[in-house]
Amino acid sequence: MSECPWYPNYLKKVSINMKVYYQILLFGLLLLSIYSCSSKTDKQILIYAAASMTDSLNEIVTEYELRNPDVKINFNYGGSQALAAQLNQGAPGDVFISAGYGPVGFLLNSDKIHLKSISQIASNKLVVVTRSSSKMPTAIEDIQNINRIAIADPDLAPAGSYAREALRNIGLWEDLTEKIVFAPDVRATLNYVRTGNVDAGIVYYTDALSVPELVKHDLISQSSYGTILYPAVIIEDGDTIAEAEALIEFIMDDFSKTILQKHGFILPSYE
Repeated sequence: MSECPWYPNYLKKVSINMKVYYQILLFGLLLLSIYSCSSKTDKQILIYAAASMTDSLNEIVTEYELRNPDVKINFNYGGSQALAAQLNQGAPGDVFISAGYGPVGFLLNSDKIHLKSISQIASNKLVVVTRSSSKMPTAIEDIQNINRIAIADPDLAPAGSYAREALRNIGLWEDLTEKIVFAPDVRATLNYVRTGNVDAGIVYYTDALSVPELVKHDLISQSSYGTILYPAVIIEDGDTIAEAEALIEFIMDDFSKTILQKHGFILPSYE
């Protein structure tokens, strides 16, 4: 049976609390499996990170673990809002790398969790992606002629919030509402386009680079949405703060900057 492209719209009707509950339950089972298989002498660091950082962080952490063999790093990738909600509801974690400051601000305003050492590690931009067989848009207004357009769910991932903000400011959101298909995160958005379940998607530039067969269209003015920043924060709980601080320093050093740039990220200015 082929995938139903409209299934993601059903997610709009499911409460965010239920989504987060099941995400925590499933991730908790995964976490138990990971920790039971790791050496008891390893220092465990658990990173919650925006899905758009997957490729670059995996590469950076592989090198970090080679240089620090007594440290084992595990990941929970996903939409940043959903990850922040998991942490706020008590899920264990040591580092949170968000796409956008909104999810970090949510945690800073919570009395259930304490954060420290906010560091800006990168920034990004939005692009439109299509399959090579699709009719190529030459201006952002051309997406009005596309039947189905995927974006990340704005309630779960900042990529969707930025996409919605851009379309509203450009004046297209109301006209496109019936054509929008929500995906859980930006990587799922790419997959909907790649598999033909939708005709186009709006994603981060860095994620678009991870699927070479898709065509990238740089049509969305960066003035139509807020600056896409990636803050990294350390969670003040447990005995891994020193290791987490060392990891953040490594993510911001020259080796990691080269990896981030290779994957299309824009480096922040520290002046």
